Amino acid sequence: MTDSPTTPLIFSPLSGSTAPFQALIEYSADLITLFDRDGRILYQSPSVQRHLGCERNPTAEGHHVDFTALHLEDRERISQQLMRLLPGVTVSLSPYRLQHANGSWCWLEGTAINLLHDPSMGAILVQARDATLRVHADRRARALEGLSTVLASTNTTSEVVQVILLQGLESMGASAGSVMLVNPDRQHVDVLGSAGYPARDERPWRRFPLESPVPAADAIREGRDLFLTREDWLSLYPQWQHLLTPTSGSHAVLTLRMNGHVMGAITLSFAENAALSETQRRYLRTIAAQCALALERSELNARLQQQERFYRKITEYSHDLVSIIGLDGVTQYISPAMMPMLGYTPEERVGGNAFDGIHPEDLGRVMQVFQEAVISQVPVLATYRFQHKAGHWVWLESTGVNSTDDPDIGGVMINTRDVTVRIEAEKTLHLQLRRFQHLVHLTADFAAQDSLEQLIQAALEHCLDLTAYDYGFFFPIDGNSPTKPLRAGQVADELFAWTTPWARAHRTGAVGQALRRQVAFFAGPAEPVFNPPEALPRRIWTSLAVLPIVTREVLRGFLAFGTNDAVDVDEDSRRLLLGVGEQTSRVVERSVHLNELQQSREETLRAMGLALEYRDYETKGHTDRVVAFTEQLGRVLGFSGADLDALRWGAFLHDTGKVAIPDAILLKPGKLTPEEWDVIKRHPGIGYEMLEHIPSLPPTTLDVVLYHQERWNGSGYPKGLAGTDIPLAARVFAVIDVYDALTSERPYKKAWTHQEAAEQLRQEAGVLLDERVVQAFLHIVDPEGEPFTQTTEVSP
Repeated sequence: MTDSPTTPLIFSPLSGSTAPFQALIEYSADLITLFDRDGRILYQSPSVQRHLGCERNPTAEGHHVDFTALHLEDRERISQQLMRLLPGVTVSLSPYRLQHANGSWCWLEGTAINLLHDPSMGAILVQARDATLRVHADRRARALEGLSTVLASTNTTSEVVQVILLQGLESMGASAGSVMLVNPDRQHVDVLGSAGYPARDERPWRRFPLESPVPAADAIREGRDLFLTREDWLSLYPQWQHLLTPTSGSHAVLTLRMNGHVMGAITLSFAENAALSETQRRYLRTIAAQCALALERSELNARLQQQERFYRKITEYSHDLVSIIGLDGVTQYISPAMMPMLGYTPEERVGGNAFDGIHPEDLGRVMQVFQEAVISQVPVLATYRFQHKAGHWVWLESTGVNSTDDPDIGGVMINTRDVTVRIEAEKTLHLQLRRFQHLVHLTADFAAQDSLEQLIQAALEHCLDLTAYDYGFFFPIDGNSPTKPLRAGQVADELFAWTTPWARAHRTGAVGQALRRQVAFFAGPAEPVFNPPEALPRRIWTSLAVLPIVTREVLRGFLAFGTNDAVDVDEDSRRLLLGVGEQTSRVVERSVHLNELQQSREETLRAMGLALEYRDYETKGHTDRVVAFTEQLGRVLGFSGADLDALRWGAFLHDTGKVAIPDAILLKPGKLTPEEWDVIKRHPGIGYEMLEHIPSLPPTTLDVVLYHQERWNGSGYPKGLAGTDIPLAARVFAVIDVYDALTSERPYKKAWTHQEAAEQLRQEAGVLLDERVVQAFLHIVDPEGEPFTQTTEVSP
């Protein structure tokens, strides 16, 4: 909405002001205005001219307050507040817009007080300050939070596209836009949806060649975002000037990256023709990254559904095990496939109860499905667990049909196949997807919330969603005693009876010992946690986890998660809780020591490296060793200052992409299949995708993450680069990574000595590794495998 321009108000100074008061007002950064009960302006401070471009004339008199300078949406609210002021009462003025002399709008906020009753003033005082940057920042944060929340709830590509077009365009301030993806043939671009464009202009562009000389195709091919003013468009794309309307403003094309590649773009059109600031561009890129993440997740959902349909069709048309069950549940026939599938011979099962061996949790459901097969003329399906003769459980999927009327069968025919691999894969995929979604939510919450209390509350709730615990608390420590705790989950009143014991838990018992050592503590029903020991098993807090929140080696509080059941917390859940505890500690530290951003960033990168080290079962200290060696070797090769920092950060983050590799592959003790090895080789690209949108990470850091598995002869991955085409930072870290792997003990090998590892490096120099980097590394390591304290720098 645009109001007609108004003439800037000119105010005269308040007569009779004392010199100190006058000097104070003259130099104040706030916008100060005095007017009498008739609305005549008595005084206006010089800051008005600086903020609003008004020409100030101290000798002018008789001007009145001009409410038309207020934005139409704010005018009635502010004017009513000023006209209804009570004597001597200060009223806060929530943000409102006032028109600048150049026609733009400035956001102001402040206070007003009625001093008409004061004989020394006899005026209404309005004091305001410029809030434009804060208001715009708040709006962007709220818009991003809302969009992230809605995107997280989508499941299909069409839903994601609709959210982008309906809410995304509004969040980005665009008047029109479209979402497009590259066709699988990599020759065409398909527009999945658009909004705001005239139909006559939009219809011909629903599909176009990728080689078309248009902004969207150029951005996708070149892998870069485009930001064009109207003048830029006319200069760069004169052949398409007919697509511009008289009211067309600036345009943007934001690339969508999925699986390491640019797979599409979002086009935006703005009503205003102005170059976007770097802050605006970063904001748009952040939203585009969220949209790409949602589109990638929708594709994952689609693949899962396609996989489900595929397996069910295979089950329908291919039956591995055939059995005939009488109406009384006795096995009449079973095929020889019983032996390889479940370990029994057919003779061991024929004549027995067909339901013996089904998992107790599945037995009732399977018997109900069997009864449905008896009374139905259509096949029925059941998926369940059956105990192998060796004792372990096998997932089976059986299709049954009533064939009692068939004289050759005379019973219910059951076709069964082993679906253990499929079920476990689906469970892993669903668990990974669920945890991925919750971690996205947690990341969005941490990005959107300003309050430390809200951040910790979000951490509590997401941990409960991802683990077997039912309730959680955060006990902040102030001095020697916790203050009021935060809580989440199934919190019953009886749990608060334990608040007093928890108040001293950080000083006594097993929990206190762990917290004093600043390590996590996990306890089951058979382990006491207090001193003196409590009666076991505990009726509440039967199983629990305690995570210390530490900043600068000072215990600031602890997270406590519990359940009234006996649960066995798996390693994934423990690693997740440890990671959240570390992240929460960093949030607390950041809120207390925001001015130490560099140190916090270094610790964060190290914590990420350690978290990956724990997940990958790396030898303890792997992260610290490779970082120390990388930093020293980098100095020798000429890295310094910001370049050396970037190299070190790359060492911290080099295996970030492994967080997306399933444990079944990452932690497999035996030889990987070609398909599993292909999954492993994706981790550099995945790590790069996860980190490339972090503005504070320089290109050198991303080079280490993406190219540290490249090899000198071109046999590495993911790009197959060779020689000096591999960035120097990646070549440096590759030597360190190989050396540490050789000298570390692993489940499948003993640690090599330094001499053995050095000889191996010499053999790989010039073949797999950069020979010059290998020679430099061997000069900085003593015969015991420790770095020399003094090294000689060599030219890169």
